[in-house]
Amino acid sequence: MSFNTVNEAKEYVVSVTNRAKSIEEIDSALAYYQEMADNAYNEESRSLWLNELNKLAQWKQSDDFKSGNYPLGIDELILELVEWRSAIYAFDLSPKKWTQ
Repeated sequence: MSFNTVNEAKEYVVSVTNRAKSIEEIDSALAYYQEMADNAYNEESRSLWLNELNKLAQWKQSDDFKSGNYPLGIDELILELVEWRSAIYAFDLSPKKWTQ
């Protein structure tokens, strides 16, 4: 995979790690998954594509999606982890201090 600019690479990473997708992106992915399932060369491949198709269709129909409660993207999870570790070190709650 190659990118022409740093911005293209950043946009790609954000799109891959961000779990919130628009309804148009979901519909496009559903059509793609269906096409791949229809053209699968063996039953295992077809099963894989149908599984992905079903998961995405269920997500689209879920109350969480309809209400905008999206799962966190990886960037938010990493930030949360950094904040948690910062709090531990800020209060000096490291386990090695407990035994002394």
